[in-house]
Amino acid sequence: DYPRNILSHDINSTQNNISEIVFYNGKHQLYVINKNEVGVLSQNKLSNTIYRNEDKQKPQIIKPEAPQIEKSIPQRIGTPESTPPDSNLIDIDNYIFQSDFPKSKNRKESKKEKLAEQFAVKNESSRTVSDSLVLKLPKIRNYETAFSSNYFVAQLDNTLLNQSYQLFSGGGAIYFNPGLNGFFKIGISDLLENYKITGGFKLAGDLNSNEYFLSYENLKKRFDKKITFYRQVLLVDPFAKLNSHELRFTGSLPFSDVSSIRGSIAYRNDRLVILSTDYTSLNFPNSFLHWGSGRIEYIFDNTLKTGVNLFNGTRLKIFSEYYKQVDKENTGMVIFGGDIRHYQKIHREIIWANRFASGTSFGEERLIYYMGSTDNWISPTFNYETPIDFAQNYYFQALATNLRGFNQNIRNGNTFALINSELRIPLFKYLLNRPIKSDFVRNFQIVGFGDIGTAWNGKSPYDSTNALNRKTYNQQPFLVTIISQNEPIVGGFGFGLRSRLLGYFLRVDWAWGVQNREVLPNQFYFSLGLDF
Repeated sequence: DYPRNILSHDINSTQNNISEIVFYNGKHQLYVINKNEVGVLSQNKLSNTIYRNEDKQKPQIIKPEAPQIEKSIPQRIGTPESTPPDSNLIDIDNYIFQSDFPKSKNRKESKKEKLAEQFAVKNESSRTVSDSLVLKLPKIRNYETAFSSNYFVAQLDNTLLNQSYQLFSGGGAIYFNPGLNGFFKIGISDLLENYKITGGFKLAGDLNSNEYFLSYENLKKRFDKKITFYRQVLLVDPFAKLNSHELRFTGSLPFSDVSSIRGSIAYRNDRLVILSTDYTSLNFPNSFLHWGSGRIEYIFDNTLKTGVNLFNGTRLKIFSEYYKQVDKENTGMVIFGGDIRHYQKIHREIIWANRFASGTSFGEERLIYYMGSTDNWISPTFNYETPIDFAQNYYFQALATNLRGFNQNIRNGNTFALINSELRIPLFKYLLNRPIKSDFVRNFQIVGFGDIGTAWNGKSPYDSTNALNRKTYNQQPFLVTIISQNEPIVGGFGFGLRSRLLGYFLRVDWAWGVQNREVLPNQFYFSLGLDF
């Protein structure tokens, strides 16, 4: 006879005990009763509860007897005669969402509702008992789309918002890295998340290399659609600025929960502006490039996330792209590539991650891959000693990472192949068999890694026509070309530390590069980002 309901109970047959949890005096009380005492307790006379005592003190209302109705009451199939339907139940096949912004009723609709109410009052007395048994459904109304804020992000970031290729800078300038800048992003969606609108911008410290984007997604049907507008401004050198605008339509069709095919078409406009420093640069005309492109890719991903930067399973992407200058003839560039990653559980939280990535380009224009360093390196450096073959008619440039132990451009070419392998050990999660409150300690990882890869022009990495094997010295009146055979394949090994601090996943690595069978001095990397 507790003053409150029993919240939970359990019977232990082996110990002949009954345990109960009751909320009493502001606390959850645990009671343990011997099972043999239940028979004694059942003989006690139970006193009335407070509710019963108060209910008896209330004046009794004498209800008039209902008139006898000879009409038989229709019975529902499969339900008892004496049990009326519960009006609190919800018919999941017939329901509506109430709008946060109801429409204002016009005079015609208000008049109809008043007439309906008068008719209902007039016919109230003529209702029979059978009418009360019929469930009255509310009026069905259409769901009207109303957007609300989904998330807002304000953080520091050193990645490019758009992962499209950069214009080839001529080899004299470093592959552009935006540095650590302020990033702001906001997303809104409707109640059913059928439609999403996302916008954001990134402000550079010098306010010269800013980025903006706006996207709209339609996820109502199985075929997902997305439209994105992107603007990027790059200060390529102190006297030139590159403005890029891209409009892209993307579609995605899933085959299953783990695989899909995606395609996109895009228009891109690049404008190179020579900054005015004197009268000559003031009159120098701007140059424009107009690109049309298409992309198709197959995605497979059955990985399960077991922690930050920890997975089990396999994921892969195989893609093909085509670029063409829409205002010129005899142009075109074809790109093929793939990225395969497998995560194997070794013991408990220890994961062995492996990756193979490759890509190639051919056609009237080419894409140059700079191999070396790591993604999102905070202070990137470029290797100017590795020669570049300008006869390849490069128009775009991209990084082929991770190859730790070197700077950017240890190898380059229109084709690359790369293998990465990492052993990820979440140290404290592995050693401590209890919950860890500190986010930094819980996600702290020790990583051992090895990288190997190369980039080249021509049929194979060992082709003598590769720029890696040819050095030209222009000493007037002589032009001397020295042909030498260098080992095109380079590698690196080392160890690193990972953890999350203030919401950022930090990575520090110490790597030793191997080139021409020689181990190079240690190289230190500090970067942001997940996975490889």
